[in-house]
Amino acid sequence: MTAVLLALGELPGERDLVAALAARGSGLVVARRCVDVAELLAGAAAGLAPAAVVAVQPGLDRDALAQLAASGTAVVGVGDDAGAARLAALGLAAVVRAGRDDTAATAAALASAVGEVLLAHGDHGGRATARPAARPVAPS
Repeated sequence: MTAVLLALGELPGERDLVAALAARGSGLVVARRCVDVAELLAGAAAGLAPAAVVAVQPGLDRDALAQLAASGTAVVGVGDDAGAARLAALGLAAVVRAGRDDTAATAAALASAVGEVLLAHGDHGGRATARPAARPVAPS
């Protein structure tokens, strides 16, 4: 099980997605559900989790992503089509498009993307050491 920080802002279906990620067998453990980017950055700096799952929100910009990378936190984005495009435009390499009606598929795609990002850096659930370089993933 891999611990993750969540900063989902006002992502539609956020509550259901958090429940799916926290469900037994998801492959992920929610280390902290961050209310804003400042809390996300503090959790990353404290080493609470090797990875973060983020959605578009105020304060999430290239500087914030650089701070996450500098702290060794791998980042996977999640959003609807517009949100996923904005995250990719910020330079985030691993982005999952949230399924509108299939939260379980989105959670599974996120768990897979987190695993891929960590493995790409030789990390198996410990601290990531570089910025993620995974390819975008869409839920099936």
